[in-house]
Amino acid sequence: MTNWIEVKKSGADLRGTPTLTIRSSGVLALNAEFYDAAGDAPCCGLFISGDGRRFAIELKEKSDGPNDYTLSPDGGSARTNRGKGRVIAASGFVNSHPRLKAHSSVNAKLPIQKELRGNKWVVELQPMFEQSRTDTENLPTGVRGIYRLIFKNNIVYIGKGIIRDRVAQHKTRFSFDEIQFSEIDSEKEMFQWEAFYLEEYVREFGVKPEYNRIMGQSTNE
Repeated sequence: MTNWIEVKKSGADLRGTPTLTIRSSGVLALNAEFYDAAGDAPCCGLFISGDGRRFAIELKEKSDGPNDYTLSPDGGSARTNRGKGRVIAASGFVNSHPRLKAHSSVNAKLPIQKELRGNKWVVELQPMFEQSRTDTENLPTGVRGIYRLIFKNNIVYIGKGIIRDRVAQHKTRFSFDEIQFSEIDSEKEMFQWEAFYLEEYVREFGVKPEYNRIMGQSTNE
């Protein structure tokens, strides 16, 4: 029996939800709904999980160290956030973490939620093929996740599994000059995100990537 897993809807409606937008400039923008839920604060601390997959903001009433960031009014979006939006100039922080940087390249808008215990507001960072290699030998050993093969700047295959092993198998059959990948430990999440990106590709181009079509591979293989 097929083990069906519901995947996240692309472009979910975030109206009325506290959100954080990671802008291409490296600015972190918090919307009015975040302000209403979290309250005003002049500064904050920024945190990243050890695996780089979760990001958090901790609001502070006053700065208590050199690593704090200032929260400023978002003058650029006043009409949409009713003047309550806040921004954090954090390009150095964003650019130093691959998954954050990948999100900034598409001006990603993400829901942000308060942790059940503590004062941090947390954002889950989706895998975005934020790591890249040009040679199979340079891929990390034993790492699981999703990956895509690129040839002349075009996506030619999207897959999942133990990345180095899978790419080594493809090397004798496919032409590619770059491997982009995200590390994911969970088989369930690998399945979900492979399906998500294949579906996204089909929505844009009408068909699966070239080598997915050749292999006739479905997302539950």
